[in-house]
Amino acid sequence: MGYCAWDNTSATDVTDTGTLAYLAGNVPGNTTPLLLAVLSPGRNGAVDTTCNEILVNVRNGIRPANGDDFVSYVLPEASAAASDFGDTVADKTTLDGTTGQDGEVRLVKEENSLYFYDTGLGAWQRVTNTTGDGVFTDDGLGNLSYTAGGTTVGALTATSGTFSGAVGGTAATFSGTVTANAFVGDGSGLTNLNVGSFSGTVGVGSGGTGVDASAAANGTLLIGNGTGYTLSTLTAGAGVGVVNGSGTITLSNTGVTSITGTADQLITSGSTGDITLSLPQAIAATSTPTFAGAVLNGTLTGTDANFSGTVTGTFSGNGAALTNLNAGNLSSGTIGVARGGTGVDASAAANGTLLIGNGTGYTLA
Repeated sequence: MGYCAWDNTSATDVTDTGTLAYLAGNVPGNTTPLLLAVLSPGRNGAVDTTCNEILVNVRNGIRPANGDDFVSYVLPEASAAASDFGDTVADKTTLDGTTGQDGEVRLVKEENSLYFYDTGLGAWQRVTNTTGDGVFTDDGLGNLSYTAGGTTVGALTATSGTFSGAVGGTAATFSGTVTANAFVGDGSGLTNLNVGSFSGTVGVGSGGTGVDASAAANGTLLIGNGTGYTLSTLTAGAGVGVVNGSGTITLSNTGVTSITGTADQLITSGSTGDITLSLPQAIAATSTPTFAGAVLNGTLTGTDANFSGTVTGTFSGNGAALTNLNAGNLSSGTIGVARGGTGVDASAAANGTLLIGNGTGYTLA
């Protein structure tokens, strides 16, 4: 740390670089002279700013191009008498226990800060930096504040920070908490995110559902709709019932619940579950089922039929294959001459009549 001091002499023959300019704390064209300036090295660790640069440039808010020093200065109006550097003190408490001369300057080692004594206030005042449109203030505890303007910093490392305006840059590193009303930009580099702090929903394209299920009704499911998911319940169908509960879905059979067979007609392997139905005998088209008897109320039609007992009823069709026919059982018609008969019904033949051939058969005469 270094300092520059001017006694504000009344000399009028001042130049930009001459001795009188340093004594006067002024240069031609400046209306307000300087009293004291304190320099602290910047990030490069070296003091690059000269007292003349402070006098000419820094007091007007122009930072020298060849350095990054931190410069604080005091104007003459901050002190009614000539400044005097007093002894260094260990801490602010010790400093507050002393009374200085008006404008006296002392260094507090604990804070590495300069204070000047103001008799009007009866207290020691911190020497602050006034540059252009803003004010830097250091509270001596490692906290630096800047108000009433904007500033550009090459690199900033801080445990915490509070900004009332916009902050811009290429990168920033904080070892503590960063708090803001809102963050805008690319957040793809953020890690350890708290899911409970999210607002909105995560879309299906990012591995979410895209659905706010905070008030999902009992039994609702995420069902695909072609572009995402829809919350909906299962729909009951024919013979199927659906009962929705808190975290549960119960399906029930509202149709046939059991089956029972009939003896000698339909056989079942069980009443529920996997059931096999069968008949007492095969009834395929190629099968030959056997029955103790059969009653037909309609016509029996088929290719062949074999009966071991008596068949009773009226028959029609071709009887050429019938054997052991009883002629006494003929009840209608006559046997023609081609079949060895007379072709004539002689049941009422008169006495003395004869069967006389007529060229095609017989005639009773």
